[in-house]
Amino acid sequence: MKPVAQGKIRSNLLIGVVSYCSDILKIWDGMRASLLARGVDLDYVTYTNYERQVTALLHGHIDVAWNGPLAHIRLQRRAGHKGRTVSLGMRDVDRDFQSYLVTRKADAAKFKSLKDVESKQVFAGTHDSPQAYILPLHFLKQAKVNLGTIDLIRFDRDVGKHGDTADGEVEVLKAVLGETSKPTYGVVSKLMFDRLDRKAELEIVHNFQPFDHCQFDCMVTLPESTRKAFQEALFAMNGSTDLKDKEVMRLEGIRERWEQPRESGYDSMRAALASDPLVEFPSPIHTPDSHPFRSLTIQ
Repeated sequence: MKPVAQGKIRSNLLIGVVSYCSDILKIWDGMRASLLARGVDLDYVTYTNYERQVTALLHGHIDVAWNGPLAHIRLQRRAGHKGRTVSLGMRDVDRDFQSYLVTRKADAAKFKSLKDVESKQVFAGTHDSPQAYILPLHFLKQAKVNLGTIDLIRFDRDVGKHGDTADGEVEVLKAVLGETSKPTYGVVSKLMFDRLDRKAELEIVHNFQPFDHCQFDCMVTLPESTRKAFQEALFAMNGSTDLKDKEVMRLEGIRERWEQPRESGYDSMRAALASDPLVEFPSPIHTPDSHPFRSLTIQ
């Protein structure tokens, strides 16, 4: 890629990203170089939690936020009315993201329907993880599973990062494999299950409905010309023909390309957050004193 003439560069675009892995600076230094070569001069700032990032975007401290699905919907709800926020783009892997209900191979034959998790022990990830807590439990409720019969064990890890580090899911998988005295289930993302070395010892007994994951968000006050320039540069990245693009896209988990934005994949998250308070730091959806389960244990 050849550097563009200085006069063509749109400057002062500041992007917020949540720091969830050791490669975050490498990823965003690479993104910055790729977009600069296509006419967009940007800088980025890292946050330790999505709640601060959403507030920063609402208050105009950043121009664009790289949001997960929970932050994406909380931003829209806190913005107050439809049309105040604009979605800019997502990775191909963010479309039709999926979570699984898993159990040990030895217990898989006992599972016939989601009703079979009733009166059982279920392991789940951190309380703000869309894929390992919020949406799987929302889907169980939609399926008329009696949550009041379930003993839920939740692994709260890296709260504020909305499950991005997947540390809670790692604990879920270890717990399901380690519990051999009774039938036990766990909720994890397809992404983490596929990475598990011992997945041959587990069985996927249910695929939860797909949902969309990360999305670039901005406020409608960001000039349309700036939005368009950012999108054009983003969608022009090509891992097939440019080695630098290929490396940064690989680190970002992209299979082939950046995709256009869409909202339909967030309907389930929108429904799950219907009663979410419109504050910067909402309490967990379920607490030891307020939950729908037979018991809730937080580890």
